[in-house]
Amino acid sequence: LFAVTDIEGLPTKQLPEMRRLLGVGWMASDSVDFEMALFVLGHSSVKKAAKQYKKTQKWRAQIGADAIRKAVRSEEPNHLQFPCSGAIQQAWPHNLSHLGTFCRDGSPMGVTRIGLADLSRLASSVKLEHFQTYMIYVFESRLWLLERLSLACGQLRQFVDVHDFTLKKGLIQTFGVHLEYLQWWVRGLSPHYPEQVRRIVLVNTPPLFAAAWFPSK
Repeated sequence: LFAVTDIEGLPTKQLPEMRRLLGVGWMASDSVDFEMALFVLGHSSVKKAAKQYKKTQKWRAQIGADAIRKAVRSEEPNHLQFPCSGAIQQAWPHNLSHLGTFCRDGSPMGVTRIGLADLSRLASSVKLEHFQTYMIYVFESRLWLLERLSLACGQLRQFVDVHDFTLKKGLIQTFGVHLEYLQWWVRGLSPHYPEQVRRIVLVNTPPLFAAAWFPSK
């Protein structure tokens, strides 16, 4: 295994400055260094990375994310065993934690069927707080996988996420309701798990999406 400081693509030379800004009380370890380096990578300055990292530590304490991390890292993660996995998968087919499939460059792949997401069914069968717990399990398992892959090969590994927009007849009528589930994923969760994704691939996008997307670019 490589050391975190030897992983190509990680800004590890900036970690001493990151630790200085964070102050005392931060235990050094490969896992902590890997995570902090991702925060540095995901922000325009070390100062901004440290500020967000402090916010993330408070968020983790409030929501109980450390206990989830311990559970995920105690054995090989299996998304089928995550809390409420069955009900969530029925309403929103996906595998964001890992398909067991890799790109040619060694990047792991994740897939979500956004077009098949039945948010009304999701809201009726899974409370928002339970969905939040499930998604923390997912993102913790992703981080754990990326750390192990990166340490094994000496290069930063990040996910290639494929979002399939294939629409199921009837779901388009309910797509705009209960968006708080997806909004929390994007706005409430993602800032605490930066730089997990190297590339996002959109497939089977409907004409309406393309008409809005390309002019915005």
